[in-house]
Amino acid sequence: MTPPDEPLSITRSVSVAAPAETLWEALSRPGELGAWLGGDVDLDVRPGGVGTAALPDGERSILVTEAEPGARLSWLWWRDDGDLSSVEFSLRPAGDTTVVTVVERSCTVPKASASAGGSPKASASGAGSSPEARASGAGGWARLGARGELALARR
Repeated sequence: MTPPDEPLSITRSVSVAAPAETLWEALSRPGELGAWLGGDVDLDVRPGGVGTAALPDGERSILVTEAEPGARLSWLWWRDDGDLSSVEFSLRPAGDTTVVTVVERSCTVPKASASAGGSPKASASGAGSSPEARASGAGGWARLGARGELALARR
């Protein structure tokens, strides 16, 4: 269990049978990024670009902090309730595939009372009551591989 005074971090990696450039195109187009995240995304994918994401666990505002074509896309996103986290997609070629790694780090410290009663598990939608689910949208990242591969298969 993460101590209540430490930020949370979730990392997921998936190997996709596509070149990094193809995956970058999928990440940099709001409609396809929305398919990866499981919702609707409206985003200007360049450093300083802003947008929104309407996901199953709620809406978020987004500020792009880095966009390196074919390699990395990062942003800060937050909900109106104040939960703030950073997200980074990195693309690493590996032979005929590309390893996509997503790291989401909480930038807000979970309330101590959230972990006082034990460690409830997150629901499949990421809307569970654990601090990990609230701070990071864990459900969306858990489904990253399947959604990303499905989105690419339709291309």
